[in-house]
Amino acid sequence: MPRKVSSRFFLPLLLGVLGFLRAAETVSPSNDLKPRLKVENSAAKVEFQADPGAYFLLETASTPAGPWTAAAMKEGNGFPTGGLFQKTFSKERSLFYRVVRVPLETPRDTDGDGVDDLFELRRPVYLKPLVSDGPKPVQGRLQLKTRADYELIAHRDNFPGANGLREAKLLFADVNTAEPILHILNANTYVYHYDYARLVLGRYAKGYQIVPQPGGFSYYYNLEGGYQSSGYYNGLYFFNDNTYFRQTGRLYLAGSLIAYDNYTWPDGRQGLYALEFWPTDVLPMDMIELAWKQLNLSAPFLGDRLVYHPAGESQTAQYVKNPAAFSALHIPVIDTDTLFGALNFQMLNPGVGYGRLVLAEAGVTVSARDIVIYTTLPNDLPRTAGIITTIPQTPLSHVNLKAKQNDTPNAYARDALGDANLVSLLGQTVKYEVTSDGYTLSLADPAEAAAQLESSRPPNPQYPIRDLTAYEIKPIAQLGFADSRAYGSKTSNLAQLKKILPAGQTPELGFGIPFFFYDRFMLWNGFYDEYTRISSEPRFKSDPAYRDTALAAFRDKVRNGSVPSWMDAMLNEAQARFPAGMAIRCRSSTNHEDLDGFNGAGLYDSYTHRPDEGGLSVTVRKVWSSLWSFRAHDERDFYRVDQYTAAMAVLLIPNTDNEIANGVAVTKNIFDPNWEGYYVNAQTGEDLVTNPQPGSLPEEFLVSNLLESGNALGYEVQYVRSSNRIPEGTRVLTKDQIFALVDSMKKIQSSFATLYGKTADRTWGMEIEWKIRADGSLLIKQARPWVY
Repeated sequence: MPRKVSSRFFLPLLLGVLGFLRAAETVSPSNDLKPRLKVENSAAKVEFQADPGAYFLLETASTPAGPWTAAAMKEGNGFPTGGLFQKTFSKERSLFYRVVRVPLETPRDTDGDGVDDLFELRRPVYLKPLVSDGPKPVQGRLQLKTRADYELIAHRDNFPGANGLREAKLLFADVNTAEPILHILNANTYVYHYDYARLVLGRYAKGYQIVPQPGGFSYYYNLEGGYQSSGYYNGLYFFNDNTYFRQTGRLYLAGSLIAYDNYTWPDGRQGLYALEFWPTDVLPMDMIELAWKQLNLSAPFLGDRLVYHPAGESQTAQYVKNPAAFSALHIPVIDTDTLFGALNFQMLNPGVGYGRLVLAEAGVTVSARDIVIYTTLPNDLPRTAGIITTIPQTPLSHVNLKAKQNDTPNAYARDALGDANLVSLLGQTVKYEVTSDGYTLSLADPAEAAAQLESSRPPNPQYPIRDLTAYEIKPIAQLGFADSRAYGSKTSNLAQLKKILPAGQTPELGFGIPFFFYDRFMLWNGFYDEYTRISSEPRFKSDPAYRDTALAAFRDKVRNGSVPSWMDAMLNEAQARFPAGMAIRCRSSTNHEDLDGFNGAGLYDSYTHRPDEGGLSVTVRKVWSSLWSFRAHDERDFYRVDQYTAAMAVLLIPNTDNEIANGVAVTKNIFDPNWEGYYVNAQTGEDLVTNPQPGSLPEEFLVSNLLESGNALGYEVQYVRSSNRIPEGTRVLTKDQIFALVDSMKKIQSSFATLYGKTADRTWGMEIEWKIRADGSLLIKQARPWVY
């Protein structure tokens, strides 16, 4: 948009003698500034007609043709009497003066430092509009004028509820003064607000500057009053104390501007920007107001797409307690459920896959050569080349655990089946790519797809370890972490949990059936030979549907196989050690799951043995047969795992019915490993988080450690979404239940990190499955390394 130059005259000044008025080209003839020139004692005084709707530049040149250089600048309402510039000049050369009027709504950037003139004029403490003095682009900005500006300084980050979002970091300086200023950090350069404060703030903040000193300490320095007399502090401690942990007297505020580009407004508009603060930082209302106003001034392009999102539970409670306070300040607020409930896309696992694009329907068999679209979250998920679901997932659903384990692209795309391009590609070989911005599908060469699939497989056969020398059914109290080779990791990890957790948080009794029993059963019935026969059929390898049918028939034979009398007697003896009438949960515990780097989530099946079902071997054979499910068989085949050395142990524990809640959790912050936290999915009753009922969404939240901030409870809960199986406004877990769960997760993380040799790996964690029993007590039933 062209600027309006409203002076109609050049005002030449020749060697201190009053010159003459020469007509200039009129760009805006309706705005006559009526300039007048006076010269007094080597000073040029230029008088003109100013107005409050603009700011004015005094420019000089050595010839009427220019080039013109800005010599002075002032806002229209800043002139004491109509309009007057005064400039001392050199008598050694002639100068021509002109006055330029610039409307307030279209300011220039005269000094070319990325900050417009008006912004600098109104912040004279920090900035000079005629001197390029803003932060360098690699450091950050004081203004964002366009989305392109935002993208230059934003970086990709993971947030509870969404992965790979663009985030710009915000640091509000001098918030305890009448002239606060917002710094928008280049998040690609400065990961932490503290680094920017320490290395860049300098002259841009008139309050306190951190001055590094030897030994890792820093003085805090008042730029107006010199070093303070109260000693010196660790720089990070001082910054945190004055940024996060004070309700009054803060020097800084730290926040984020996050782009939720996949948010759909009720009126159909796409995209939302959220002002967010550290979830545990509950700001007083005057500080929220200050931040809101400063951000609107610094990034006017956000317009009505900017909202405030209370990210933590305490922030949410602050809003719920007094929504009128936010309304009075004209600060629109969006709650977490609304924000994430209106996202139409979510990247669960990025990547590229090749395969046939298939819509999962009844009777359709899919394989590792297929990109599959699911309209419900499947309980039985074979290995695929890519996953699209039209209903939301969580990072801990079996679908995504499988995707992360297999490095398979996985995304939630609500409107996928309304995508004309996707529909046109059904049944064809495609390239499927998932990024933070969305997914793409395009035609691919079948040969290229086959080559890509083959290249992703391990080059050599794998033979899982199975120790067949242990032939006793042992109580888990007699087992430990080192017994996984004979009893499977699920059994040995539970035995370890029992050693470290409080009494009552693990099953009160349990037994491990070793691999030896499965191997002798298979040999007794000739089932290894039977598998050799069916897998030798040419169609078994080439036709997934045929293979699925053949394996189903083989499982039937395993379920109905005969059990040697000695084995049946030992199984019945273990059964008799449970109280009369107690149902027994028979859990799969193979030598190819619950491993560091491969968890095998959802591959194998567990069953409950009821008292009226007779001998325990009936249910144990069902568990053994699940080793030969289509999804488990094909997973092992893809990884070139020898089918004959795969083995199934069984964990026997009391079955728990009528639980109040169930869930899955990870003993670390899966979004930011540098910030201690615990990620939890919870659902009411027996609606399993791992294999949810159609349409079921669990409660999802992150628990962060608050001990250093002096919070008496020690934890802050950051909810991502509420369960859709309970009344609105309620929670699946109480605060006491959450804190009990987290206390146990801390013990689990510490113990297993030592056992796995991962104490130095901040990205490593354990995934657990838990329940809240009918009496309200916590039961942790499984622990395995988290695949990340």
